[in-house]
Amino acid sequence: MKRILLTLMIALAAVLTMSASEPTVIFTQDFNAFTEGTEQEPSTTDISTSKLGQTLKGWSGKNVYEAGGKLLIGDYGYLQSSRYDMSANSGIVRITLRVKALSETGGVVRVKLGYTTTKDIYVYDSEWYTLSIITTGGTSSTYVRVEPYITFNGIMVDELKVETSPDFFPVPEALQPTKADGTSFTARWARVTGAKAYILDVYTKAATGRDYVLQNDTVTTTTRKVTDLDASKKYYYVVRATNGTAVSDYSNEIEVIKVVSSIEAPVATAATGVTETGFTANWKSVPEAELYKLNVYKNTRIKETGLTTLLDEDFSGVTQGTFTSVEFGKLQEYLDDYTHQSGWYGVNHVFAAGTIGLAPYGDAASLTTPYLDLSNDEGKVQATINMDAQLFGESLADTVQVQLVDAQDQVLETVTQPLAGGFKPYVINFTKGAANAAVRVYYTGKNKVFIDQMSLAQVLPAGYEIIAPMLSTETEGTSLDVTGLDPMGDGVSYSYTVQSACRSVDYKGEIIYVYSAASNLVKVENENTGIDETVTAKGVKRVTYYDLAGRSSATPHQGVNVVVTLYTDGTKRVTKVVK
Repeated sequence: MKRILLTLMIALAAVLTMSASEPTVIFTQDFNAFTEGTEQEPSTTDISTSKLGQTLKGWSGKNVYEAGGKLLIGDYGYLQSSRYDMSANSGIVRITLRVKALSETGGVVRVKLGYTTTKDIYVYDSEWYTLSIITTGGTSSTYVRVEPYITFNGIMVDELKVETSPDFFPVPEALQPTKADGTSFTARWARVTGAKAYILDVYTKAATGRDYVLQNDTVTTTTRKVTDLDASKKYYYVVRATNGTAVSDYSNEIEVIKVVSSIEAPVATAATGVTETGFTANWKSVPEAELYKLNVYKNTRIKETGLTTLLDEDFSGVTQGTFTSVEFGKLQEYLDDYTHQSGWYGVNHVFAAGTIGLAPYGDAASLTTPYLDLSNDEGKVQATINMDAQLFGESLADTVQVQLVDAQDQVLETVTQPLAGGFKPYVINFTKGAANAAVRVYYTGKNKVFIDQMSLAQVLPAGYEIIAPMLSTETEGTSLDVTGLDPMGDGVSYSYTVQSACRSVDYKGEIIYVYSAASNLVKVENENTGIDETVTAKGVKRVTYYDLAGRSSATPHQGVNVVVTLYTDGTKRVTKVVK
């Protein structure tokens, strides 16, 4: 089912009145005159300063392209109508338009009414949606402006219409309760200007429909405490606003989430189906858990005392871009798709085949290794980085900072490293390694710094076991197949812990996940060489969470997440969740 989730600013609006009058159309505009290009292949000529204003008097924009009878608004662009008189009916209008995100992960469409009113609307995929927004803010000279606020590759727009009617009234925004203990909660919603009362419905859901606890309950405040509930049931509520004449549509639906501060850790149990390259992790359920986070580690035992490589990355997974024509990454993201070990993180980075580049462009750029135990050998750590500073493909002298940082992102130690021009391996020695630390290349210059290889090493004693994170993924079940690992044996084994998690609500009223402490650690070794080493079940290799700004993480972001699950057979599954 196609869905549109509104931001905290607005819900989709319509009018529910017993005697609705016919709305007055202020203006309606299709874009049939813009015939160049097609929806599949829009024109590449920006018409915002030429054909747009010539065809539609008073209209303006930025990064606007024809698309076969529709308009494409590119990223960082906008489409703005001419000014109209929207002051009737206290400036309450209904804005209707069709939109389509070009990215399959959707994005945020921003609709503005003049200078004072801004509404942000999420669309979840690349299908066409008809959006209908009732809002205040109309004046005697007001325009409508549409922007691709958080999208990749922009949005398509078609059939923009603005209407007014005395029956229109803005929809209130229902808010998540910050007080909910299972048997009671306090429903909340945002105030609507001009509202004289609010109409609240509270209910549970059954196969036959809604079972109401409250229906058409009228209050004049923006909160209502609901008591004497059954802790075993899940409750929901919606609210409407009225000015005494017009009644708004229903608000967004709130699922009441119990507010908790902690959750019990699960008990991890022995792995089953162990083969040379995989196993099934298992654990016991926790009553309040909604999901579980599995953390898998690779354990490598050191045979002889000496300088031991903890991490060595050549970025051979980067196959796109060149030094003279780089491919830009997201503003910040985990680089698991390009590295041998998970946990590398880039900020303001670019890709050039076989390298990661740092390109500040007004803000610092950085590349950070995975976090490791760097506390051995009294904190002495040796980083070897093969890198070069370039401008338009030509090497030149420059300077970077190489930092040792802790788990709280605090800088423990900084070395300023001059670059001589041309790729060269630079050895940087630190003395303040910590139990959970990383090395970061940090650049604020005007060129690009390309990193071709980077390794970390420490002197470790014989018998010491290096524990490196390999996988962090989430599931609703109590077991998960892990496959495609490096072979066990000859000092290599694996281990795992599990965390339980459930939703809660923070003091701002935002939904968060509360995670338990890690379970007991389970060691996995392939002791039975007679076991069939073929794992027929499809296992999870990696799960990545993307927010709507394109930032990726191994754990959920607050708000809307696009979840990309990569399986060991190479297939992917894309879902959306709200944290």
